[in-house]
Formats: sequence, C-alpha cells, structure tokens
Amino acid sequence: RLLQSVFICIQKNLKLLSILTFLFGFRAFEGVIAVYFAAITGSFTIAMSVLAIMNLSASFFEIPTGIFSDHIGRKKTLVIYYFSSTLAILLFYFANSSALLVSGAIIAGFSMAMRSGTESAFVYENLEVLGKENEFQKMEGYRQSLGRYALVVSGILGAVIIFFFNIRAAILLTLIVLVIASLLSFRLS
Repeated sequence: RLLQSVFICIQKNLKLLSILTFLFGFRAFEGVIAVYFAAITGSFTIAMSVLAIMNLSASFFEIPTGIFSDHIGRKKTLVIYYFSSTLAILLFYFANSSALLVSGAIIAGFSMAMRSGTESAFVYENLEVLGKENEFQKMEGYRQSLGRYALVVSGILGAVIIFFFNIRAAILLTLIVLVIASLLSFRLS
C-alpha cells in the first residue's frame, strides 16, 4: 500500500513537471524581447548587452547550482527556479530603465542555472524509484518537446497580442502564466 502511494506520487510528479515545462516555456514576448529592451533603453546595443548579461550570469551561476541542488533537494531547487524566473519577468514587465532590465537579466540567468540539470535529475530520480530509468530519454524528449510546443503556441499568441495591443501585454500574459505555474510547483514532492 505504501509502495503504491509512492508510485502514484511519482507519476504525479512526472505529469506535473511536464505541465510546468509547458507553462514555463510559454514566453509570449520571446521573439521580440530585444525590440522591447531597445524601446526601454533607446539602444539596440544596450538591449543586446542585457541579453548577453543574462547568458553570462547563467554561466556564472552554473558553477555552484549542481552542488546546491544536491544539498537542498531537487524540489526546492526547482521551486527557486520557478519563482526566480517569474521575478525576472516581473522586472522586465515593470522596467523603465536599463538598471531594471539588467537586474531582471541577472535573475533570469540565475534561474536558468538553477534549472540546468535539476529538472533532468528530478525526472531520472523519479523514474529510478519506479524502476523505469531506461525510459529516461523518452520522458526527457517528451518533456522538452512540450517546452518547444509552448514556445510555438506562445509565439503565435504573442504575435496576435502584440499586433492588437503591445509588447507589455504579451509580457503580462507570460507573467500571469508563470505566477500560476510557480504556485503549482509547490505540488511537486
């Protein structure tokens, strides 16, 4: 009976992580983020620098996050990823200066590093308990494809929203989806 409840909990984890992957892949403004940053900063050079800072910070924070994930656990690390990613988008939404964009970019880089490897390890460890670790590649492929589908769906929806409203409306939609997903992340076990 205990074993059965553990299996149900793990299956719930895997389904929920797939849903979270889709929701966090939902970036309705992703295709025009440089244009949005340039509109705020007044310069495409600064806009591209903000994107570079995001990637540099992800590389910088990458070093300790694997150890961090091992020590505090996968769930806590994923919850930190989800909330820091949402915070970054919140800063982008309210940005009216380069300083807020850079702050958001650093936090986005941190969240990218928190995610790196942690989701895959979480999936593998859950499959391992089920005795299905040989299905890891299939599950990872499925989960990652959900993130790509989310980008496609959100890109199309984002284009429509930007056409009829503006880029901030697309960011707001993304932010609403991420807040919902962040709250759902507490249901991981």
